Amino acid sequence: MRDLIRILGIDPGLRRTGWGVVALDGNRLSFLACGSLATDEKAGLAARLLAIHDGLQRVVEQHAPHEAAVEAPLFAGALPATAASAK
Repeated sequence: MRDLIRILGIDPGLRRTGWGVVALDGNRLSFLACGSLATDEKAGLAARLLAIHDGLQRVVEQHAPHEAAVEAPLFAGALPATAASAK
C-alpha cells in the first residue's frame, strides 16, 4: 500500500504570497487546492509578515501537508533589493 503525500508549494511575496497543495500517490500527481494571501501595502513590515504567517498557518491546518517547498526569490542573496522591490 502506498501512502499519499501532500506537498505545499509557496511563492513568497510581501504584497501577495501564493500557495498550492498537490498530492503525490506513487507516480500520480493531483491538484488539491491553491490560493493567495494579500497583505495591506500600507501596513508595516511586521504586520505584513504576521498576516502571511497567519494565512499560511490556516492553509497548513486545513490541508495538513507532509512536505513544503518555497520558491527562491529572483533576487536571492540581495536582501536589500528584495525588500525594496516589495515596496
